[in-house]
Amino acid sequence: GKHQIRVDLSRHQVQERSLRVSASRRSQLRFRLMPAFGRLGVSSRPAGATVRVDGVEVGVTPLKALELDLGVHHVELAKVGFAPRRKSVEIRPLKPTHVSFALLPSHGTLSVRATPVGAQVDVDGRPAGVAPLSNLSVVAGEHLVEVRAERYASARRKIRIRGGRNSRIN
Repeated sequence: GKHQIRVDLSRHQVQERSLRVSASRRSQLRFRLMPAFGRLGVSSRPAGATVRVDGVEVGVTPLKALELDLGVHHVELAKVGFAPRRKSVEIRPLKPTHVSFALLPSHGTLSVRATPVGAQVDVDGRPAGVAPLSNLSVVAGEHLVEVRAERYASARRKIRIRGGRNSRIN
């Protein structure tokens, strides 16, 4: 008679086939089970970043062969002093996936030269020091810098701070 054969192995794709069996003949089926997981490698420059996959911490870069279920996963990296990074990756069977991140510093520096020497420097409305100001650590992004002193007109300027770089205002 006709029979349904189902092979189900943990972490592998289930396979089903029909087989007709007769008393006078030997029947044989071969199954090649495909994994229901794939492997992901994660690296970063610099190394040592914490890796989260789908919100779960899984280790620190470099990661060589993390086993994940098939499909799309969200990979996030975090390292103190660097801006967090995210990427989506698709995991496929039998084809290792590798994702690499170039981490950018989360802070840059700001240097301000102004007349008169000793003028007050504010960044985003908060006192930052007096001119000349050198290598003030500032979060990367756009900021409003104001320089003011008694008997002088205030000067305001927007500036974009890039991570790992020094920005100057004269």
